[in-house]
Amino acid sequence: MNFMIYFILFSNKGEEHLKSLKRHVFDKESYKSTSEFEFSFIYQNFLFRYGFEIDNEKVHNEWLTAIDKDADKQKVQTWINRKGKTKIGAKVDGSSDTKKTWIETTRDNNLLFSNAVNLNSKKLEIPFQWFKKYFRSFSDISPTYTLNCIENSKEKKMRILKFMKSLDFSFDDIKIIEHEFDEKLISAPKVPDALKNFLIERIKEDGGKVKEVELVYRKGNKNKVSIDLDDESLGTKRLLSFAGPILDVLENGYTLIIDELDSSLHPIALKGVIELFRDKSTNSNNAQLIFTTHDTSVMKLFAREQIWLVDKDETLNSELFSVAEFEGRSDEIVERKYLNGRYGALPLVESI
Repeated sequence: MNFMIYFILFSNKGEEHLKSLKRHVFDKESYKSTSEFEFSFIYQNFLFRYGFEIDNEKVHNEWLTAIDKDADKQKVQTWINRKGKTKIGAKVDGSSDTKKTWIETTRDNNLLFSNAVNLNSKKLEIPFQWFKKYFRSFSDISPTYTLNCIENSKEKKMRILKFMKSLDFSFDDIKIIEHEFDEKLISAPKVPDALKNFLIERIKEDGGKVKEVELVYRKGNKNKVSIDLDDESLGTKRLLSFAGPILDVLENGYTLIIDELDSSLHPIALKGVIELFRDKSTNSNNAQLIFTTHDTSVMKLFAREQIWLVDKDETLNSELFSVAEFEGRSDEIVERKYLNGRYGALPLVESI
C-alpha cells in the first residue's frame, strides 16, 4: 500500500520507484511478470476505482473509473484507460489538445494520473487528493508525531491525555523537558566516532537542544512521581505513539492502516481503540481503520464481510479472502468457527 501511494504522489521519479518494487521472493517467475495494484474508495460523492499494472521497468496498464453518487443515473464513467490506445474520458476537464499533451508527456515509467494532475487537471485532482491527504499508514512506534501535538497544542495535549486515561493508563501528565546538549551523553565506548560526530553535528544544527519526555504519576494523594519514557513498557510507548495519529485520523475522516495493531496491547485496550472508530460519537467524520492482528477475540466486533484472513499454501504463496465467502449466518460466532478450522488460515503447530 505504501509503495502504491508513494508511486502515485512521486510518479515523476518513476524509474527510481519502479526499481524498488519488491517481487515474490519464493517465485522467481514473478520477476518476469507484472504486478497489479488497485484501490476502491469513496470521496467527494464519487466511488473511485484506480489501479495500475507495472513491472520494474514501466507501466503496462492504468485505469480510473468513477461513479457519481449524486447523478440521476449512476453509470460507471471511464476517466483514464491506458490499455492499448490511451484515452482520457470526456468527464475529465480539458480540451482534446490538452489531454493529448498529458498523454504524450507521460513517460513509460510514469503514471498518466499523476502527470495530468501535475499539469493542472482539476477533475483528476479530486481522487488525487484522497491519496495525498486521506491515506495514513502507521508502521513504526516512534512517538514523534504525538509528542509534537503535545508540545504545540494545549487542546491536543488534553485530548491525548484523555485518550490514554480512557484506556486505563494511570499517569496524570506528560512533560517534555528541553535542555542544553551535553556531548558526554553519547560518549559510550561502543559508539563509533563517526556516528558520535554525526549525531553531535545534527543536534547542533537543530539548535543544540535535546528533549526528554517524562510521564507524571500520582500515587493516591501523595507527591507526583515522574518516569522517563524510555523506562516505560513497550505497550505504553506504542499506545502513546498511536494516540496522535489516531486522534488526527478521527478528527479529519482519514483512512488509517496499522500493521499488528494488537502488538504489546492488552485485549481490552485493543478493543477500546477499535470502538473509537465504531462509535459515531467519536467518529462522526467516517474515519476508517484497517489493521492486521493475531488477536481473534476482536472478531466479535465485526461483520463477516469486514473480516479477512490470510492463508499460506505449500508453495509459500499467500491468499487473502473474506469470511463472507463462506456460508453462514450473520450472527454466528466467527471466532469459534475460525479456531475450529472452518475457514483455514490457521498455523499448523506440531509437537516438538
